[in-house]
Amino acid sequence: MYEEIISPRFYNRKSEKYGDYKVIEQIGTRGKTKVPYFLVKFKDTGNEIESPVNTIINNKVIDSGKKKTQTKKRRTEKKKDEVAEKRVSTFKSEVIVPENYKMIVLDISSCSVGWSEFANDELTDFGNFSISKKTEPRTIVRLNDICLKTIRLLQERNPNIVIVENVLQKTKRVLYALAMGHGIILNYLVANGIEFRRVDVNAWKYHCNIIELKKKQVGTDRQKTKLATIDFVDTKFRLNIMGMEYDDVEKEVGAWEDRADAIAIGCYAKDRLIKH
Repeated sequence: MYEEIISPRFYNRKSEKYGDYKVIEQIGTRGKTKVPYFLVKFKDTGNEIESPVNTIINNKVIDSGKKKTQTKKRRTEKKKDEVAEKRVSTFKSEVIVPENYKMIVLDISSCSVGWSEFANDELTDFGNFSISKKTEPRTIVRLNDICLKTIRLLQERNPNIVIVENVLQKTKRVLYALAMGHGIILNYLVANGIEFRRVDVNAWKYHCNIIELKKKQVGTDRQKTKLATIDFVDTKFRLNIMGMEYDDVEKEVGAWEDRADAIAIGCYAKDRLIKH
């Protein structure tokens, strides 16, 4: 009677939410009304479930294993969001600036400094300073070069406030390199009496909704985060960060990522830290 829905070999049916599946065999009846039940296998996960005939006919078969995994993932992401939101509030340190203020935002790495400029809550400029590991393998020399260029930028732009992304907890070698770069810049800011704030990476990512935007991207977790940030910046400011012209060194270090990060950090800073 139900031979037309049984297909032990081919995945010839499709669930509304859980993709292709096949009905392997009838396994009997259940209940007082003797509802026919079948063994079903999903193509994507390989999970097998027992399903009543009407659920199969209406293509509403549920991959319970996958549903459980998705529920667990949503709970984990919700918990991450709650932690990130908490860090936003605990790391927040507001600063009072004039109505006609100028803010420079810095995203410092061992090969590149991405920067953005905001004036009166508007993005007015952005760029980067980069140096190749191939031409200069010594970290301290690279940092000195890009940090001196950054200091000249600060001297030329004369900002009221400087925002620096806080050092992430990375490997000992990378952490040491980033700390050196931050030390050079922060020493200049303190010595010249320039107001500055350090921003936690999770704070600005939460504010810019990067966690949700990541879900539309593909690649490693880092790649998805970078692409999501570029997507956010491009959409908000009608830019095409990756489509701009870059020289060979900038292409090597992925300068578009540093530019996008600096702009996104600035969005967080102007919305959450700047007060008039």
